Amino acid sequence: MSVMNQTRTLAAGAGRYSDWRLLGKGGTANVYRVHDNELDYDVAIKILKPEILTSAANLELMKQSLRTEVLISRRLRHQNICAIHDLYDGPEGFGTVMDLIDGVELRDWMNEHFHDLLDTAELRLELLRKIAEALAYAHTLIVHRDLKPQNIFLRNGDIRQPVIMDFGFSVIGDKSDRTSMQAFTPKYMAPEQYEDPHKVDRRADLFALGILAYELFTGQVPPHSLKDILKTRKPPRIPLHEIAPPSDRNAAVRPAFDRIILQLTAYEPERRIQSADELVVVLAKSKDLLYPPEDVNSGESPALGFRSMNAVEVPGGEYLLGARAGAKGTNANELPTRRITLTPFKIDRMPVTNREYLEYAEGTGRRKPPLHDHPVFGAPNHPVVGVTFDEAMQFARWAGGMLPSEAQWEYAARAGQKLIDYPWGDDPPSQVRANINNISRTTSIVGAYPEGSNSLEIYDMCGNVWEWCLDVYEEKFYTNIQQGTLNPVNNPKNSSPKSLRVLRGGSFQSFSVQGRCAFRFFASSFESRNDIGFRLIYS
Repeated sequence: MSVMNQTRTLAAGAGRYSDWRLLGKGGTANVYRVHDNELDYDVAIKILKPEILTSAANLELMKQSLRTEVLISRRLRHQNICAIHDLYDGPEGFGTVMDLIDGVELRDWMNEHFHDLLDTAELRLELLRKIAEALAYAHTLIVHRDLKPQNIFLRNGDIRQPVIMDFGFSVIGDKSDRTSMQAFTPKYMAPEQYEDPHKVDRRADLFALGILAYELFTGQVPPHSLKDILKTRKPPRIPLHEIAPPSDRNAAVRPAFDRIILQLTAYEPERRIQSADELVVVLAKSKDLLYPPEDVNSGESPALGFRSMNAVEVPGGEYLLGARAGAKGTNANELPTRRITLTPFKIDRMPVTNREYLEYAEGTGRRKPPLHDHPVFGAPNHPVVGVTFDEAMQFARWAGGMLPSEAQWEYAARAGQKLIDYPWGDDPPSQVRANINNISRTTSIVGAYPEGSNSLEIYDMCGNVWEWCLDVYEEKFYTNIQQGTLNPVNNPKNSSPKSLRVLRGGSFQSFSVQGRCAFRFFASSFESRNDIGFRLIYS
């Protein structure tokens, strides 16, 4: 459990427990790190919040029930379940004494690795297996009722060492009703927990695990999560075939795994996988659930080999990143100008086309672009559009390249010339230089505007489609770059844990000023639009 600096002494020197330090606050209880004076080691004590205990009769009922649940929980000795040792009933309140887990919440890990869905897919599956195994063991005695990322701790921050917390507090959900929802986390709650919480069985935990698994592999909860139940007062009932499968967001996921995750989240309990034991069996078939990393991340494509062979050599060197302060069209996020150095690299002359992306999709079983059948946006020699950031990354790894950082993109667009506005110079775009300002209202064939290329003969760096860059977007990124007075910054890249990614270059429907080399824009990494494409760089 992550230790906070905040310290709160509730009863100094009183009894067996002392040195109470607040670890965290939850909907139903607060957790403290406490020293056990008798055994001389630290434990965690979870104290029920007073608002949960609404009356003396309710307090006594809760105490009796929690005693029963803790007796059961003490029998749950499993490496992936937090051990509960005893009840606490003293001046600080009423709760449980349990193991102190030094680590982080799964929620924190998911936030930190939000953009690593592909690279960490196997680790995420291993986590899911271990949670299912722990549930299978626990379900012989107890139902959790509030499984969520905040109730799963990673010992020492290691995703391979999950520990499920709060089995002893599962009784709180059992004693709550529909009008008292503070005991639940609606985002992961099963529909029956809202409609009739007294009839909840182990399949409610499987629903919660399904919602968690969907988020674990896609970065977002599905639309039939009960996250808005306090507003709608009605559980969403969406047919599973209408829900985007996880593989739409994560190319490592095979169709068989899509089915398992979605089946766990069926509205009717009888349509779900019926037991954690059954889930453990199906999750053991790893070859059926994830594509091997070599298929997702690399692969060989003779037809695509020409991309890296014919890519433009960019020599690298010292460079000014950003725009001139006070110049017309300069935005605050392009300032201050930073002196940087870049190592040499190669970059595609043109964006990736529909023909190239379809060859990849058909050869690997990946999702085809949503507009691949459109007579214009899906035309073979037009830039591929409708591809999310993660899908572009998957293609890049398969083709042996990478998305450019925004510093690399800007340097290549200017062909190393300092602070020019457009790839060809400072003159604004004309109808013969770039597909921008809605002159065509659609994408155009890549390389159709040779007059708009730069001195390195790189095409379409202004207009046609926005292009994904590797960086996480942050408005004040340039301000936050630490730069000495003499030394330039080497290969800057922003990788802070946020969901927005940088776009560069403008598109067919952008204003001319958005096609400037220094113009910085952004989109959610999940965006799938008809004006966003990409190109690759190579070491």
